[in-house]
Amino acid sequence: MEINDVVRLLDDRAAGSKWLAGLGVRRAAAAHDALLAMAEAGLTTDLMLSVASQLEQHLPMLGKPDLALSRLSQFTIVARNPLSIGSLFERDPDSLPTLLKILSYSDTLAGLLVQHPESYDLLRMTDGQPVARDILVQELISELFDGISGVEARPILDGFYKREQLRIAFGQLVRHQHATVVGRQNAYLADALIQATLNIAMARETVRRGVPLGRDGQPARLVVMSVGKLGAQQLDFSGRVKLMFVYDQDGFTTGEQRQENKEFFQRVATRVTKLLSGDSDQMPILEIEHVVLVGRSEGPLVVQIKDAVRHYENSGRTYQRQELITMRPVAGDLELGKEFARKLERWIYRRFLSRADITGIKALKRRIDRDLAEGTSELNLVEDGGGQEETEFAIQFLQLINGGNLPELRVATTVEAIEQLSETELLSSEERSVLLDSYCLITSVIQRMQLMIDASQQHLPQDRSLLEDISRSLGYEDAPEGNAIDRFQNDISHAMQVNGSIVDRLLADAFEDDLESEPESDLVLDPDPSEEMIAEVLSKHNFQRPLDAYHRLVDLANEKIPFLSTRKCRHFLSIIAPQLLDAIAKTPSPDQTLDTLARVSDSIGGKATLWELFQLNPATLSLYVRLCATSPYLSGVLTSYPGMIDELMDSLMLDKLPTAESLQDMVSDLLRGTDDVEAMLHVFKQSQHLSVGVRDILGKETLQDTHRALSDIAEVCLKEIAEYQHARLVEKYGTPTITEG
Repeated sequence: MEINDVVRLLDDRAAGSKWLAGLGVRRAAAAHDALLAMAEAGLTTDLMLSVASQLEQHLPMLGKPDLALSRLSQFTIVARNPLSIGSLFERDPDSLPTLLKILSYSDTLAGLLVQHPESYDLLRMTDGQPVARDILVQELISELFDGISGVEARPILDGFYKREQLRIAFGQLVRHQHATVVGRQNAYLADALIQATLNIAMARETVRRGVPLGRDGQPARLVVMSVGKLGAQQLDFSGRVKLMFVYDQDGFTTGEQRQENKEFFQRVATRVTKLLSGDSDQMPILEIEHVVLVGRSEGPLVVQIKDAVRHYENSGRTYQRQELITMRPVAGDLELGKEFARKLERWIYRRFLSRADITGIKALKRRIDRDLAEGTSELNLVEDGGGQEETEFAIQFLQLINGGNLPELRVATTVEAIEQLSETELLSSEERSVLLDSYCLITSVIQRMQLMIDASQQHLPQDRSLLEDISRSLGYEDAPEGNAIDRFQNDISHAMQVNGSIVDRLLADAFEDDLESEPESDLVLDPDPSEEMIAEVLSKHNFQRPLDAYHRLVDLANEKIPFLSTRKCRHFLSIIAPQLLDAIAKTPSPDQTLDTLARVSDSIGGKATLWELFQLNPATLSLYVRLCATSPYLSGVLTSYPGMIDELMDSLMLDKLPTAESLQDMVSDLLRGTDDVEAMLHVFKQSQHLSVGVRDILGKETLQDTHRALSDIAEVCLKEIAEYQHARLVEKYGTPTITEG
């Protein structure tokens, strides 16, 4: 092509459109306008010749040539110096084809480049190469001056994030960096953002409240921990992170307006979250989810290290142990974070799994199986069998059950864990190779879909133009054995299948004795059941408000007394859940019965022991439910006197109601040596009412016998209280006499 040809193509719309159509452009007229706009922006004829020659070579290779040319025109027009852009294209033969790829592949990246054309210089200088974590942290901190406010910092943080995300995306799409490198770079970027915002928040609160000091007079420390993708340094482009703010000491700040350390750090955590998540009218830089230790309800964002350790040891669930495998300090006092991780290591990696642990793991596996069964026809690379999530679950499960005896398995990333499982011969070399190749391919495709389609994309698209973009970004080309799209689809389907086969084999070996579980049991064990599952399971037990009933069930699964094991409580409740809910379903008002049962059980305490008793003695379970369903009075007795649960159980063993004589003997023994007669008589009356009431509920006595027993109880109590009051009055006023003496 010569200069005269370029002039003709620009001046003659028909000739230019025909030429562009020959390059694969579909909307030739619009594409011709884009070329004219570039020339009018300041590109000289000889520079346009260079651009046209390169377009002639590279446009046919792109899946979306129209889009690439349109965005190239926009990029050139908004540049500070379009002439220098054209000169760059002429001087560096790689610059234009590289730019065309980025503009064609990703709406997000194209938008960033058009908004910030100068970012392309950074891409060319860095070539998308990885940057060390500490360098990223220091670079961002250096851009934030001392005393900067959140409002002033926000655009700097946002600009840094977009600039670095461009670099990371360039490294993947253009330089074909490995999925693990991309995940680690995304994690380092998030680390830098969290550390910088933490510095801003700490400085702001320190100016207002002073330095938080511990009981020993030393500054209290705060660390930001992360679990999941960020903790494992395999963060994708969604920007979703899960954080926990942990501090070491209670105490007060040194400022004039003293504040408890917990409140100080709570303000810091809130400010960090707001800076990164943005206001309602701002796009979040990172989407932050907090690790809340108090169950499903909202709790404080910060927790003292000893409270967190105690919570996990007493109430932690199996899914949390798997989650904490990926725990890592990402900002703040990193040494405190390592100390926290060491304290939890023995809880995470046990030498022996308890029955409750195994039950919890099996429930998680069944949940994954249910999700797979409910899958759609589209291939979900995250959640389908053999996908990213199932692979990570299986690997973490193997780490859990073997990490107690094999410390080398205590690693956070999936790829490193697969390597270590192979080193310890828990995976064969063939399984290692297949899992690594398949998992990394799947992860790489997910990362590309997030860049090219949407940050939340999980399903492999069915649109062939999108499939072509993804396949070509992975290096697929048309070949005699098949076109790029078909070969790519075959490879990703094969990766999912072989991955799934290995994972199924690993989990089948682990769960070879696993019997079919009742859905009620799984509902108790599932850490986050869907509303559909809750409704499906509980509606068949006649609950009118399934969601409320589920929350009561959660209450039954949690010990309120700190030193009692919630894990054991949940385990035994899961065993009796089908029978318990069946019994409740037969009562006149299941919702009210469950409410009462939850209230009574909370007052009794030690629920794990109660559920274990019900497992061993189903008759007591039935009695307990009937009492909560039919007698508010007796339920109130148990609530007021939790220790009477023993009397409730003993009443099942009684052959008959007590006689007046036996009642008198019992009360005499009870009152012997006591100073608080009235209180003991109250206990006696309630205890006997409970025993009589139970036999009445069970239909073991006639109405006449029940009335007689209640009358005998009243007479015995009346006799004792009369004698007691008489003795007190004699002691105070003397013995009463009649007039004659």
